[in-house]
Amino acid sequence: MTADAGDGLRVRHPLVSLSGDGFVVAETDARVLHASSMRLGLMRAVGEAGGRAAWVTPAGSSLTLGMLRALRGTGGRWIVREAQGFRFAGTGVLLDSLGDAFTGPKAATVTAPAVEGSSGVARTLLSVRIRHEPTASLLLGGAVELLAGVLGRAPTGWGVAEPAMASWSRRRVTEFVRSGMPAPAQLYVAGDSLSATMALRRGSGALLEETHMLLEGDVLPRDAELALRELGREATVTDALVSVDRGRQDLTVGSGALCVPRPVVSVTFGQVPDHPASPAVKVSRFGASGSGRVLTRFAEPGAESGSAAARLGWRSWAEDAG
Repeated sequence: MTADAGDGLRVRHPLVSLSGDGFVVAETDARVLHASSMRLGLMRAVGEAGGRAAWVTPAGSSLTLGMLRALRGTGGRWIVREAQGFRFAGTGVLLDSLGDAFTGPKAATVTAPAVEGSSGVARTLLSVRIRHEPTASLLLGGAVELLAGVLGRAPTGWGVAEPAMASWSRRRVTEFVRSGMPAPAQLYVAGDSLSATMALRRGSGALLEETHMLLEGDVLPRDAELALRELGREATVTDALVSVDRGRQDLTVGSGALCVPRPVVSVTFGQVPDHPASPAVKVSRFGASGSGRVLTRFAEPGAESGSAAARLGWRSWAEDAG
């Protein structure tokens, strides 16, 4: 099928259901949307044509962490198909038509979707940005192994799409990334109660890594802090955010309204939080002397994580709908 929009967008791909002005729509009834090679191929083709993709699913569908990150990275949208019409996933905002997927709802009709995370299992979310010295002895994947270890998890597979079928090997991951440089690499990692993504690209005198990981379980602030400090001895941690939410045991994200994750630890570059004396936070300098990085440990539930989340580009589905 060829999608031909008014701005000249042309995308030929079997997953395209229909097209609009600068976007294409892919409809699916899949229970779980993985970042499969077909779906990644569609997002890549649409992006190269200067457009974006909207995924339309039933309300009962969910996204893997890998698919969520791929959708975020390409500026896509997730639209839920319900009896009353189309709805932005994670919100109660209804769309007049699929044409509003990227222009915003013209007449915002709001329903009250079930809150995703009001029940389910505790899950730890880890997001880190790292600078590696590009030496001959560098082995990638250490962040995944070290951070997964805070809850006794370990990676078992990796790949360039989901499911991650190749057996986990830091050496093979490193060889793959090196063989493709200077092109950036996007990898997907799997394990028992573990799902992660690794994005790597060349920076100025360094190899830059951004890793996002979701683990089943609730990490203790002290354990998260110790893991980040250990990681900081192996590489330069520029930003980090560790938080806990409640959700599906299969580590996917549903279409209901997302609960706000509870922050555990953050590493940021800049000023100490406004209220360092608060019993909810413990603040210290992080990394080499004069680096300017600040580590904040949130010891109490309900602590505010907005600034740390903003620095890492975390958004809610509600912000997508805006």
